[in-house]
Amino acid sequence: MGETTRVIKRIDSDKNASYKQWLKLKTAHGRKKEGRVLLESRKLVAEALDVGKTVDVLIVEEGKENALESMLAYCRIFTVNGNANLPPQVVLASSLFRKLSVMEQPDGILAVLCMDQPDAMPSMKSGRWLLLDHLQDPGNVGTLLRSAEAFGFTHIVSLASADFASEKVLRASMGAALRLHLYHADEGSVNGWKKRGTIPWIGADLEGQAIDAFAFPNDFVLVIGNEGRGLSPEVADAMDAFVTIPMQGGGESLNAAVSGSILMAWAALQPSEKRHSNPQ
Repeated sequence: MGETTRVIKRIDSDKNASYKQWLKLKTAHGRKKEGRVLLESRKLVAEALDVGKTVDVLIVEEGKENALESMLAYCRIFTVNGNANLPPQVVLASSLFRKLSVMEQPDGILAVLCMDQPDAMPSMKSGRWLLLDHLQDPGNVGTLLRSAEAFGFTHIVSLASADFASEKVLRASMGAALRLHLYHADEGSVNGWKKRGTIPWIGADLEGQAIDAFAFPNDFVLVIGNEGRGLSPEVADAMDAFVTIPMQGGGESLNAAVSGSILMAWAALQPSEKRHSNPQ
């Protein structure tokens, strides 16, 4: 593979110190303690490199050494013949690689990323925000991050929701988690940072106003509650308005990721003349 095979070592034993450290990154506790994240798939690893994330090492599965060239094909900042700044690579025995992977059909490449420190919670005074209130399913969280990026919700707050840095969230977000502004809120802190902001909070709730009769403001916080329980009491008390998606057929409600995505799309596509500075 020419320049792309700057392999610093090959690992065949599960007793290897680096390998044991990487295994710890499969848990939230391990990621927090080590300050590192495992990222999988050629496309997502390329995205991490393109947005300037610090990558400690690229891990290539034994027998899939061509995964590196395939990953570089997605990169905008590297080419196969010009990759002097490419992170070091390790070839990992297939059996060990599969224990790190969370994919049913791994494509042969993993990366160890330095975890970004959580941003300090700023005052919510402008823009479109998404607050995830105790969402537990990483697939839902990742999908909502992907939709948020698509529809202009650039600041995302997690209140006791699935870990943004988990492999399942990163993959479901299709790289959006690497590009958005992400924040973590502590339990019991909602009222404090709500008071510091100036934009309204709008919660998704079955008893809310139908979105086709609701005028979304230009700047606001959209709040999506837990998959089974909805908004937590602390968060519900902070709402300025509630909205719901009218159901045309059977079923009691929509999946949290689906409903949140619809609400963000509706707000983004609503004609400007229907918007207001405060929820109506």
